[in-house]
Formats: sequence, structure tokens, C-alpha cells
Amino acid sequence: MPNINESFLEAINKGYKNYSIHGARSNQKIRPIHGRIGEVLEKMLPKEEGYEIEALGLTDSEGQTPMSNGHMKNTDIRICQNNVIKGFIEVKCAMSSYGKNKQNYQENMIGECAMVKDCLNEDGNEIPVWYMSIIPQHVPNVDNNGKIVSIETFNEEDALSYQKLANSRIGKQVMDVSSTYVIDTGNEEYLKRLKENNETFDISSDDYKNSLKISYSDIDKLYNKKEVKEYITNNFESDMKKFVTLVRNI
Repeated sequence: MPNINESFLEAINKGYKNYSIHGARSNQKIRPIHGRIGEVLEKMLPKEEGYEIEALGLTDSEGQTPMSNGHMKNTDIRICQNNVIKGFIEVKCAMSSYGKNKQNYQENMIGECAMVKDCLNEDGNEIPVWYMSIIPQHVPNVDNNGKIVSIETFNEEDALSYQKLANSRIGKQVMDVSSTYVIDTGNEEYLKRLKENNETFDISSDDYKNSLKISYSDIDKLYNKKEVKEYITNNFESDMKKFVTLVRNI
């Protein structure tokens, strides 16, 4: 396996390829990402110590977890040790238009974390929750005819809203680790050409697939505010180590 940050990026790249093949509604786009997170967790929290990782792409299904209201909830990634829940990871990967769904994303972010934070735990300890968002630096806003109306950029104001939410009172209550990874899909010029020529945007086309060159965005070039740069580091390995420490300490 490549280094942890590069292997995570590789999984995101596979997710985009699955997105282009299977479409936006298929969970195939998230399987490589959840699976890679699970693989890294298995190395850091080994079975020999009683840990078990449930993640779509690593196991056949997501973890089914009992909530305090008596209902069952699918959780993206669940960590157990000797059948006791020790941690959760919730993942949001936005591959389509971000701006019009921004408020929904953030409301769901808090809601998802609040629900799993309040789940039943046999040993009475508070369970660590890590919420991660994977957001493209550039994404097309497409009309009903498949034409690109505009190209959205995850700008500094957007980034700051995530930083503020993570550091808000409610954010700190429901998220022990909060990460936002900004990804450069490498195809901004391709998207601009489609828009200028009024061509149809088609994620299943070979042109779209070939336009993708996934990398981490250069945060120093993209943003100016110190608080944004401190929050969005694009360092998956560092965030993972922080979360694993929390899991081991409960």
C-alpha cells in the first residue's frame, strides 16, 4: 500500500471512476473510500487486540447500530473491540454541485453525528465520532438538459463555514474529529470548454473519465485565512492518528 495520504487519494480516484461508471445514485462511488479507511484502521487497530472494523467495501454492509430511541441506524464505519462499540466515522463525499446543497450538507453533518454520538454503548463511555467531508475544488452546476450553467468553486467562505461549524459549541459536542478534504479533480479547463461550447456534461463519457486527474488541492494557494489553513490540512494520516488515539483511550 502507498503511504496513507496517497492511498486515501487513490481510493478517492477509484470512487470517481465508479461514479462515472455506475452513476450518482450508486453506492459504488463510496465503496473504495470507505474500504480504504477500513483497511487503514485494521492496521492501526488490529484484530489481535480484539478490534473489528465494519465498513462498506471492507465488509459486505455498513454497521447496524442501536440508537437510544430504540431504532437501528446504518453507520458508515464502525469500530468495535470485543463486541463493544469504540468509534464511528461518518463520511460525506460530494461529487456533484455543492453550493445548492451546502446548508443541507452541514445540517446533515451535525444530525448524523448527534445520532451516533447518542447510541447505546455497553461500557457507558462516550464514543468518539469522526466526520469527514470530501469536497471537489471545482464542480459543474448542470441544468436539466445536461448543460453546464456555472462552475462552482469551494471558496474560502465555504471553507470557513466548515471551520466555524467544527469549532462551534454544537460541533464540538457531536464531533471529536472533523476533517474537510479539498480535492482538485484536475479538469477545470475541460469543464470550462464544455460550458463555453454549450456541450452536454456526461459523467459516463470517455472524455469525462479521461479528464480526471485527482490530487489534493494546494491549500496555501487556494486560501488566505490562517484559521482555514489550520483546519483544512488535507492530511488524512494525521487525522486518522488523532482519531485512533481517541478510540484507544476509551
